[in-house]
Amino acid sequence: MRRYAIVAVTLVVILSGRQALRAAALSYTVKNLGSYNGVAPTITGLNDSGEVSAFVDTSAGRRAVHYTAASGWQALPGLATTYSAATGINANGDMVGYFLTASGFRGFRLLHGDSGPTTLGVFPGGTYSIGAAISANGDVVGYGDLSNASTRGWRVAATTTTMTMLPLLPGGSSATTCGVNNAGWIVGQSDNASAVQHAYRISPNGSTEDLGSLDGPLGSSTACAIDLNGRVGGNSSSNGNTHAIRYDLGPMVDIDDFGSTSSNVAAVANGVSVGSYTTPTFENRAFGQSGTDPSVDLNAHLSASNGWVLWDALAVNTQGQIAGDGFVNGVWGVFLLTPGAIDTAPPTIVRVTATRSAIWPPDNKMVPVSVTVAATDDVDAVPACSLTSISGGSPDDSAITGAFSANLRAKNGNVYMLTVTCRDRAGKGSSASVSVAVTKVNRGGNMPKALNK
Repeated sequence: MRRYAIVAVTLVVILSGRQALRAAALSYTVKNLGSYNGVAPTITGLNDSGEVSAFVDTSAGRRAVHYTAASGWQALPGLATTYSAATGINANGDMVGYFLTASGFRGFRLLHGDSGPTTLGVFPGGTYSIGAAISANGDVVGYGDLSNASTRGWRVAATTTTMTMLPLLPGGSSATTCGVNNAGWIVGQSDNASAVQHAYRISPNGSTEDLGSLDGPLGSSTACAIDLNGRVGGNSSSNGNTHAIRYDLGPMVDIDDFGSTSSNVAAVANGVSVGSYTTPTFENRAFGQSGTDPSVDLNAHLSASNGWVLWDALAVNTQGQIAGDGFVNGVWGVFLLTPGAIDTAPPTIVRVTATRSAIWPPDNKMVPVSVTVAATDDVDAVPACSLTSISGGSPDDSAITGAFSANLRAKNGNVYMLTVTCRDRAGKGSSASVSVAVTKVNRGGNMPKALNK
């Protein structure tokens, strides 16, 4: 889970979405969103217009920033010189976050077009508040401390600054709330009567639902992602690991299909969960998961990677776009994925040729041969092709020596079929073959006329 620590608490943003991943068929184009004053921001939200909320750690401190296609990255109005972070954005371009005041950290709501943020205050006796998520109508949820130093979630209704304390799980003493959907459902984590932290969901009428954990009642879980239909995403303890989860109507489902030690869902939209998992070499990889389909590594679904290795998927919108961060040609950056055409057809192999269609003389020696392939695909710019098999002669008469090379034995009369297979990023493949013949010795034992030049 990507954790944004400030006074020992966690910030993650939630948005809703519409377009589903379709197993291995969906392909994405990737756009480099650039940087703010040379530094790649940390993405926290994405709306349907492609606007992004984020924060960036500069030499002068953390700054809340906002991305639009027209203007690129800009500091939020009124916060350009203030320690601050934008933690979420709604469909209208309204944002939520926190900033540092003389009295400590304060949550804020910034309506689209306003010249500066509206401060949201603290609980009586508290020292800080953090704005974490914002719904389409401007309701804001977050958390802050009480006079006894415990943490509680809060909600501020649209057009107001009145902070309403949110309920805990029964028997609990502390909670953070960090996600809200447009129907008024809220998600976060609370300890319970057993002093165990569990993800929980709060209904619009104020009732609470313990989402449990993959390890049962004594395991722990967290969640900050929720979509319009109430689907929740986060992570849970799982046999000594931490696994990405989804929760609809229950029970909690482990969606880590990678066998990783650590994974998390950062955002959910219309049943599409996005997040990251850890590889065996302790690197992150961005993933997506739709409905009840298996999770997929998003790196395998780029129509052309352009040097990208996607580490984290951090936000998703109702258009199916996904924003996150990773490396592009070895440099850390932030990206926007846009779903493209559904890949329904395998590559078309236009032509396969061999460096020689005939081998002479038939002296039983191994002769190097290479193939050249021309292929196209309806989605992928360059399908992945290689020499996959050779038939003809005895098993020891041929050997594949490289992606496009082989050794063939010059045995009198042998005819070899070299088969090339091309696959697109959706895994669809097609094959084609080219023949290479060992020219027979003619009756007089002479070189054939066609080769006698």
